[in-house]
Amino acid sequence: MTFLFSSKLTISSIIHPNYSKTQNEFYDIAILNLKEDIGSQLGFAALSLIDPSQINLSLFRVHVAGFPASKTFRSYFFQQERCLYDMEGSIIQLDDKKIYYDIDTSGGQSGAGIWNLQTVGERLEDQIMLCYGIHTQGMDGIKKGNSDVRFTQEIMDFIFKNAKI
Repeated sequence: MTFLFSSKLTISSIIHPNYSKTQNEFYDIAILNLKEDIGSQLGFAALSLIDPSQINLSLFRVHVAGFPASKTFRSYFFQQERCLYDMEGSIIQLDDKKIYYDIDTSGGQSGAGIWNLQTVGERLEDQIMLCYGIHTQGMDGIKKGNSDVRFTQEIMDFIFKNAKI
């Protein structure tokens, strides 16, 4: 999981009960409730379901932004500031509970959102960041690409039940 801030900001963490019991990768998600609202400092994304009947997956581009461990180590070693890295790619396959994509990721990026920008108006400023899942796994040679826990209605229900919004 990618931690950007000190654990002193966290009030509670709630792991999906199906992951706690079975370690099933489809439920590898947790909620971190924070002591203060940091959305105005960092920004935020709307959570969204993907409806494959409404989009052309071959043209649908998504992003993963995070702090790769290899870059973080180098930053600490050379006393440089940490940088947020963003990669863009295509969805390779969409399953009921997973999204597979061709984005190059590395250790330390787990927990990052899988997102894109959608235009909701005529101006460039009229864009909203939509998050469709949480990056959890790199490609292991068997699977079709890097993957995430896809936001399904079941996952959304877990989030809204447990998040202190």
